[in-house]
Amino acid sequence: MVNGGSNDLDNNTEKRKSALVHMLQFAQKYTNTNIIIVSIPLRHDLAMNSQINLEIQDFNNKLSKRATLFTHLMYVCPCIIV
Repeated sequence: MVNGGSNDLDNNTEKRKSALVHMLQFAQKYTNTNIIIVSIPLRHDLAMNSQINLEIQDFNNKLSKRATLFTHLMYVCPCIIV
């Protein structure tokens, strides 16, 4: 199971791209292992439309779409949107 937090996601676009690439490379390397990736939770201390929450949603959307490429990878989004 891979789980990260919103504190791991900052305003550095290259860092976010790198994190996504590393996660996908990990999935490619371990094809004989079931992998669960949990979405990054939104910052509930900030407005839903805050810059960081929009970036988190963007990252989660990209990760979710790419996760469908792997049969041994499950993407879980325990997010509750009110």
